[in-house]
Amino acid sequence: MNDFEFNDRQQLDDYIQSKQSTATQRKTANDINRFRTWLATQNCHEPPENISPAQLDILIGHFIMPLKKADDSNYEPDTITSFHRSIERYLTNKNYKYNILTNPLFRTSRAVVAAKRKELKQQGLGNRPQKAEALTTDEENLLWETAQLGPHDPVTLIRTMWFFNTKLFGLRGSDENRKLHWGDVCLKCDENGEEYLEFNERQTKTRDGNTGYTRPFQPKMFPNKISPHKCPIMHYREYQKHRPAETLSSDSPFYLAVCHNRAPGSQLWYKKTTSWRKFTENNDEKYG
Repeated sequence: MNDFEFNDRQQLDDYIQSKQSTATQRKTANDINRFRTWLATQNCHEPPENISPAQLDILIGHFIMPLKKADDSNYEPDTITSFHRSIERYLTNKNYKYNILTNPLFRTSRAVVAAKRKELKQQGLGNRPQKAEALTTDEENLLWETAQLGPHDPVTLIRTMWFFNTKLFGLRGSDENRKLHWGDVCLKCDENGEEYLEFNERQTKTRDGNTGYTRPFQPKMFPNKISPHKCPIMHYREYQKHRPAETLSSDSPFYLAVCHNRAPGSQLWYKKTTSWRKFTENNDEKYG
């Protein structure tokens, strides 16, 4: 391989690596460190990418079969799969010739992963509910009646925006909301001059342009003329009014941190930063 070919491949590898999330890179590194530590206990000190397929297949199977947490409790089935995939990502980055997820030479280790998942599911692991139950109409009305939703104060207002975005735009509570930018929600007018809000979907980790899945239409919110105090357009305008001017650019985070030390009567209710973790923990627990 000449210098141009090497540099050209290195640029591609660097680009691919840069597009992996930091969490994925960290998970891969941690899982591989554990696998290599285990290999050392088996008197195998070769890097995984230097081990022959026949031997590596058996080693991966024996690594997965007894795999448990540090406190000797069992992992969830999906975590077992994630260990397996971390090994594959590592080997791919090392230009290993074989794909352990598909190549017939690794059928034994794949069978061990499947058997381990089945064993854990038989023990009741991995049987988590697929989605939270929706609020009933009475429960939602109670939130408005008790001023847990509304424009009354900074915390309640931002909670209400989260509620509308989750319910009416269908955003996933802790994922799509967390990645939401101010420019993703646009205030528009129809041909009759009536205002509405439209969500413009951007790519996320699970909707990254490779899955072929996006929403079949752009979700919209319309004025609530029957109950004006519950109108999403009114709340959006209130939220806009209380944000710092520099946070109204399209790339600004949608959810901001509350400014608790604001001057009396100040219209600036929020800071330029966001405190997403605390906010979503409170709201996911309350409203699913």
